[in-house]
Amino acid sequence: MARKGLTKVDPESADLFIGYQTTEQIDEKFANFRPGWRVGPGSAAGSWFESPGGTASGKSSLIYKGGLAVDMYDPANQHLIWRGVACKSLDPKAPP
Repeated sequence: MARKGLTKVDPESADLFIGYQTTEQIDEKFANFRPGWRVGPGSAAGSWFESPGGTASGKSSLIYKGGLAVDMYDPANQHLIWRGVACKSLDPKAPP
């Protein structure tokens, strides 16, 4: 932010307030879903039916996601001037 000409000052003399929020989320992803038709016994004795569907096999994996939101406010009238939001997959084994 210094490259853009911003400097940190006391809150009483600030022309701009900057706030941020971070989020972390874990999603589960299922692999090896095979679309197709299923065949099975019908409702009547001895009958069979076909229905659309698929089978899931294999493993599930966890996807780590992180988010950052940065807000800039005008302290005089408390209006939001700018908001930036970014999301990215995270490597849980990466150093902090």
